[in-house]
Amino acid sequence: MRDQCPKVTGVRGKSAVALRPATSGDADALAAVLARAFLDDPPMAWLLPDPATRLGRLTRMFATIIGIESLPYGGGDTRG
Repeated sequence: MRDQCPKVTGVRGKSAVALRPATSGDADALAAVLARAFLDDPPMAWLLPDPATRLGRLTRMFATIIGIESLPYGGGDTRG
């Protein structure tokens, strides 16, 4: 069922981005996007207080989560 991701229509008739199941080749890009999204998140800033290393550490954390807990179970989509 996950092999076919239909293109859906967004709000007000705008076409949404078509999605496809993420693969291991997408893991680095997905981890980088998530790391940037959580860079200034207060709990992440508390957990990783050094702003100079936070982005790299978040990227590694999300890459690990994606590789171990997400992709093996089909739990990720990306734009196709």
